[in-house]
Amino acid sequence: MASTRRVALVTGSSRGIGRAIALRLAQDGLNIVVNYHSNAAAAQEVVDLIAALPISASTNPARAIAVQANIANIDQGKKLLAETIATFGRLDVVVLNAAWLYYESIHDMTERSYLEAFETNVKGPMFFAKLAHPHLAKAQSSPLPNTIGGSRIITVSTTLTSLSLVQGDHFLYCATKGALEQVTRTLAKDKSFGGSGIT
Repeated sequence: MASTRRVALVTGSSRGIGRAIALRLAQDGLNIVVNYHSNAAAAQEVVDLIAALPISASTNPARAIAVQANIANIDQGKKLLAETIATFGRLDVVVLNAAWLYYESIHDMTERSYLEAFETNVKGPMFFAKLAHPHLAKAQSSPLPNTIGGSRIITVSTTLTSLSLVQGDHFLYCATKGALEQVTRTLAKDKSFGGSGIT
């Protein structure tokens, strides 16, 4: 069934910053896809909080679903999108919040930790943006009545990429977030994303 509200998908939204983003977007009137990696109970709690949000007499409550997926895995990213479209019929906003966060210096880094960090913080967002693009473009060209704003793709970085106070054990995490910032900059200039109004 097609949603009569804009729909936001927030990766890594069972806790922390992602949870806060999901709740705020629901308060702003969007239906929410709560994506989680492993903590189903925490994701369901976010869904329940969204269902319990106060509403006005003229407004239906926001809807939310929880979907397990690790977007570092392309097939799981496809599954996440498929469940989103099957439930809501559209996708207007993607918030790429899920992240690998362990503090490792260059001396602590292993090939495994390098691959985990870059797959989660860089590969996952890059490929998920690519997979989500057709749905965002469709929503951009078919806006809902009485709504403002077009399609959005939002990445979440860290101030550690620019602060002079950064420590050596932030090496691997900052390397991935710096890469993600460049992904964001170039998508903004890409004619099929920023150039077509998906900002």
